[in-house]
Amino acid sequence: MGVSICRKLGFIVIPLFTLACGDINLMKPGTPPVNAKSQGDFCISPPENKNRLTKIMFVMDKSGSNNGTDSGAVLRGSGVENFYNDHLNDEYIKWGMIRFGIITDYMIADPYFTQDEGSVRNAIAELRSSDSGGTPYSDALAKTELAIRDDIEAFPEEDAYYMVFFISDGQPEPYISVEQASALVKSIINVKPGKIFLSSAYYGTNGPAAQEYLREMALAGGGKYADLNLTGELDFEALIVKPTNEPWQIKNTTLMVYNTNASTCLNGTVGVDSDSDGMCDEDEVRYGLNPQKRNSFPTLTDERGKVTDLRGYGDYFHWRRIVFGESLPACADATDEDHDLLTKCEEQYIVNQRPSTVFPDGKPRYNGDPKNPDTDLDGFLDGIEIFMFKDKGSANDYLNVLRSYDGESDSSGTQLRQHRNPTVWDPSAFAYDIIINPKGYEEGKTCYSYSQSRLELFNTLEVKEEDTLPGLGHAAGDSAVLIYYIQTPQSDKDGPGVYKYSLQYLQADQRINDSRGTSAGVDIEVPFTSYIVPQ
Repeated sequence: MGVSICRKLGFIVIPLFTLACGDINLMKPGTPPVNAKSQGDFCISPPENKNRLTKIMFVMDKSGSNNGTDSGAVLRGSGVENFYNDHLNDEYIKWGMIRFGIITDYMIADPYFTQDEGSVRNAIAELRSSDSGGTPYSDALAKTELAIRDDIEAFPEEDAYYMVFFISDGQPEPYISVEQASALVKSIINVKPGKIFLSSAYYGTNGPAAQEYLREMALAGGGKYADLNLTGELDFEALIVKPTNEPWQIKNTTLMVYNTNASTCLNGTVGVDSDSDGMCDEDEVRYGLNPQKRNSFPTLTDERGKVTDLRGYGDYFHWRRIVFGESLPACADATDEDHDLLTKCEEQYIVNQRPSTVFPDGKPRYNGDPKNPDTDLDGFLDGIEIFMFKDKGSANDYLNVLRSYDGESDSSGTQLRQHRNPTVWDPSAFAYDIIINPKGYEEGKTCYSYSQSRLELFNTLEVKEEDTLPGLGHAAGDSAVLIYYIQTPQSDKDGPGVYKYSLQYLQADQRINDSRGTSAGVDIEVPFTSYIVPQ
């Protein structure tokens, strides 16, 4: 039979949908959930192996001694030009140049690194101009560090690596010691360890003293050293250093399969959530919400007739407003930049006034981070924690997944992986049984096996794409299943890492699942989308 949703609510609303009073069949007739099965193998690799920017900074000596060692910058200019011409069409290289002599400045500036051919060729032409002045190593290295720091801050999403080439024919003037020069180089490298390298080259007649400076600077910079008096040419290919391919791994060896159309219900069970808003369909009907729209009340009107824009909130947050009297600040930003199932408005609204102080980076989180899908770095998406725990602070608590809140021996994190309610005693409830095991390495990639024999699919209502978050619209009977993991380098296993995810649409049709067996579940071998958390 139908369910009547006409009731007197304790506020004035202007909903975008209207329903006539009476018994209206919003819910499909009750049918048992369908169980899908999945299995497969997959490998992960460092995200920078592909399409990662390399930013090259030439730091070139323009002191007066060059008039006797490299007049007209034949050695210097030809070396830079030949190297540039060889990589002119490489779309993943950007170029910068600093000169030091009577003045020390950026020959390419604003930005410090560019792919504009005219800017690079102008700098090469300027390199061939007259030379004068001393060799202020300290100024040149300081400007190198400033350029890299500013570039990282301006373009955090690029996750580039930096190759610095320091070329000189003499010792530092004004004087600094070899140890001081090396310390300045180390300061540059420490801006982003493992991503910045400095190589050096010597030419001229200043002998062992100058050579010692440049050798020690290359050693401090993790780079290479060349004596051009021996090689006869400036070959940057021989000086370039690339990062090692450090193995990456799945954070906490946790691969998550999460049916976005299944959420914890107010009666403690896990049930159908057609519009992926964190509220079961039956609870939405009970509270006058629309189970086919993520946001049933994009605007509210108070007793004075003032309309508040609430387009950025889904129905779970409206439910909190209805039940707990919470006030939703006006917010219209319904984007989900980090793909964690929460909008920017919702991330700002969730709060933990006393979060656990034990975070991998030592920084407590009070609100959600709209640019980090896993604000508290525990391996679980913000949206999953908020919707499954049904509270405001779980996404900002690094330790909550290690605890048990329902008296069970299983931790909350284990229950989340099983897609069970972590707040009620339900050890016999339907539980996902994801098994993921390391399989070793193939061509530098870390590989895993995956299997799952229990994945619950519900008989959902149709939800249009414009009525939910991007990618979560679906036909009646379909479930939008999110498969994801967070991968980190082994040297930073508790860091923010890279969020890898795939949305797949499965049908709650017992005939398909019976006939196709494991192929009716998710496909673990498809390409996953990457989201790199800004640092």
